[in-house]
Amino acid sequence: MVKIFLSKGDKSLINELVLNVLKTEYSLNVNDADIKKDCDGKLYVNACPYNISVTHSKGNLAMAVSTKKVGIDMEVIKTDYKPRPIFGVTPTNAEDYAVLWTKAESLVKLYSEDKFDLRKISLAGAPCHDGVNLTANLYTFTEDNLVISVATDESGYELIYKDF
Repeated sequence: MVKIFLSKGDKSLINELVLNVLKTEYSLNVNDADIKKDCDGKLYVNACPYNISVTHSKGNLAMAVSTKKVGIDMEVIKTDYKPRPIFGVTPTNAEDYAVLWTKAESLVKLYSEDKFDLRKISLAGAPCHDGVNLTANLYTFTEDNLVISVATDESGYELIYKDF
C-alpha cells in the first residue's frame, strides 16, 4: 500500500518533508546529504529501502512512499479554465482538466527511467503511452481544492496529514 503524506508549505520545504517522514514514520536515520536527484531530476534518498515521489502546488506538499516504484502529482484546481483537448480527452471543467494532468504527470514520474514523453500519453480509455497499454494502478482524489494522482504497481493507498 502506498502512503501519501500531505502537508502545507512551499517547494523549498520538500527536503524537510522527506527527512521528517522517513525519520518519524519509518525510523530511518537520514540527513539532507542523503537526498539526491537522478538524471531526470527525480528525488531519491541514498540507502533508503523505499521508493519515494514528491510534488508541490501553490503552498501544498505531497510525498508518496512505497515498496514499489511510485509517481505522484498534485495540482490546485484553477478558476480560469478554457476547454481544450488533453491526453486524448476534452475535459468539461477545471477539475476534470486537473485530474487528467495529474494522472499523466504521475505516470511520467512512475516510468521516468523509460523516458516517457508526456505528449504520447493517452487517457481516452485505459492509460497508454505511444499506443502501449500501461498496467500501473492510478489513484486520483480531490482534497479541498487540490487534485492528487498516484501511479504505482501497489494496491491501495493511505492518506496521512503531516505537520512538521
